[in-house]
Amino acid sequence: MKIKNYLFLVFFCITSISFTQDIKDDFKQEKTRKNAIGFSVGLPGYGIEYARSLNDKFNIRLGYTFFNLKDYEINDFKINDDTANLLINANNKAYELLFDYKPFTSSFRLTFGMAYFNNFFVSINSRASDELNIGDITISEEKYGYNQIEADWSSSIAPYIGIGFGRSIPKRNRLGISLDIGAYYLGSPNSSISSTGLLSPSEELNRDTIKEGFDDFKIIPNLKLKLAYSF
Repeated sequence: MKIKNYLFLVFFCITSISFTQDIKDDFKQEKTRKNAIGFSVGLPGYGIEYARSLNDKFNIRLGYTFFNLKDYEINDFKINDDTANLLINANNKAYELLFDYKPFTSSFRLTFGMAYFNNFFVSINSRASDELNIGDITISEEKYGYNQIEADWSSSIAPYIGIGFGRSIPKRNRLGISLDIGAYYLGSPNSSISSTGLLSPSEELNRDTIKEGFDDFKIIPNLKLKLAYSF
């Protein structure tokens, strides 16, 4: 009888320990934060994103990046032997679908995915910085005219590949800082040039030059510093 009671007591203790450990494991699992909201700044603009942990190796991230530069002036910009005043406008609105792969237990990650650039363009207005004197003839800036150069990548889908340092979903603390480095492949933009005044005859000659120049801008760099909050 005593042996039965003793065996029952041992069985009860083992079961209790196992049950307690299961509760601890469940509680620990519940405490694991799998979501995060992040705010970033850098190239190609400001951003906000939502990140979700899929498993120990993969995260999925949905983001929105935006940037707007309006009437930014650069005076006396040197172009060959001449100087010009530049007026620059730029806009970027992009939606991102990204995946993080964590090959190690550290915070290093590989990132791949795509972005939809809904509205992405650059506009540069170039005009003489001063009146032009040719002998006894003086030509005003207005009469000399200006060049309007535009490049547009809007409605483009761009694959993305990059690396990251820091967790997209902070693990130990709710707040975390991370760095993303990578590139989007956008392809060549739709480019154009329009000229006024005395520069009008050169418009046709410069069109191919402008197109060839923008053909090199197929890759857009990504460099962002992000603050994330996990929950």
